[in-house]
Amino acid sequence: MRAESRLEPDHHGEYVFLDVATGDYDVDSDPLAAMARARAKHPDTVFYIVRVGYATVGRIGARHRLARIT
Repeated sequence: MRAESRLEPDHHGEYVFLDVATGDYDVDSDPLAAMARARAKHPDTVFYIVRVGYATVGRIGARHRLARIT
């Protein structure tokens, strides 16, 4: 079972930083706080980052709005 599946009922919308080597993870609504704790425990690892209940962690770029011409 994936970590976000186990976490979804209680942590929807929060960020999960998963150590891919050990399976250890940190969860927080503040992604910077979760990252800091994860890095403190595992400074030289690669993390997989997910947002519980979302397909992506975030969005890159701006959202364009079309101006309505009347």
